[in-house]
Amino acid sequence: MKIVKLKFDNTISGLAGFPYGQKIYEDQVKGVYTNHSEKIEIEFPNNIQKVASSFVQGFFSELVLEVGYEGIEKNVEIKSSSDELSKAIKKRLY
Repeated sequence: MKIVKLKFDNTISGLAGFPYGQKIYEDQVKGVYTNHSEKIEIEFPNNIQKVASSFVQGFFSELVLEVGYEGIEKNVEIKSSSDELSKAIKKRLY
């Protein structure tokens, strides 16, 4: 399993915006996660406390096109500062 630890400025506690989500995926995940049939764990740093659906949908937009929601459900794990936030991030994808 690949592990990608996302990096954000320590002063940021919330993420929002479809284009921003796309940019973070492009800059921090795309080059690392090339085999989409393999499992990946995406770790959000502890300073991130809120993630808007617009960010989540932008972040996963390319993967949705390539592997669909089923592929993401099967192969993508989300880790964050809390189980509730991790579940909320997954839920906001749909």
